[in-house]
Amino acid sequence: MRNTENRTAYPPSHMMAAQQDQMYFKEMLTPNMQRVLQEIDRVLDQLEYEGSPMFDEYPDKAQLMRLGDMIYQRLPGAEDASEPAIRDYLQAILLQEIFHRRCRYRRHCW
Repeated sequence: MRNTENRTAYPPSHMMAAQQDQMYFKEMLTPNMQRVLQEIDRVLDQLEYEGSPMFDEYPDKAQLMRLGDMIYQRLPGAEDASEPAIRDYLQAILLQEIFHRRCRYRRHCW
């Protein structure tokens, strides 16, 4: 188990500022990437519950890759696209969003 004693909890005002920053930068994404992020958010909203594998100490890499593939298949036009870079971008955004939610769930970051 990881030592969490040295992590600093952000005061609520800092968390709010960080969330506002995050929203500001998300608005700068291209329309296509905003659609990808919206789909990621929809899926992760369903996985955000107590005991979710998303909050495991060490989430399973293969499971996260399958989750990214499932999200990719839900995107409009995915069946016509075979661009591996799009899957890579999706996976990067997915992992970043999972990290953010894990941080929020624990109410602190380091």
